[in-house]
Amino acid sequence: MAAQLEEQREVIGNARSNNGQLLSLIAELYELREVYDQLGLSDDSILDDAALIPLGTTRADLRAARATWDMVLVLFSGAQLDRLTRFARGI
Repeated sequence: MAAQLEEQREVIGNARSNNGQLLSLIAELYELREVYDQLGLSDDSILDDAALIPLGTTRADLRAARATWDMVLVLFSGAQLDRLTRFARGI
C-alpha cells in the first residue's frame, strides 16, 4: 500500500512539475509573439531571409509555427489556463 501511494505521489508530483514548466513556456510564447509583432516579422518586406538561412528554416515554416503559437495560446487561455495554474500552484 505504501509503495502504491508513493508511486501515485511521484506521478502527480511529476505532472505538477511539468505543468509548471508548461505554464512557463506558454508565458514565453506570449512574450515571443509580442516581440515578433513589434519587429513586424509577419511583413515580408521586413523579414530578411538572411535571418532565416543560418537557422535552417524558411518563411513558410516560420509562418506555420506562428499560426500554431496562436492556436496553442488560444487553447491555453481563460478557464484552461486557470486550471493549469491552480494545479501547478496547488491552490
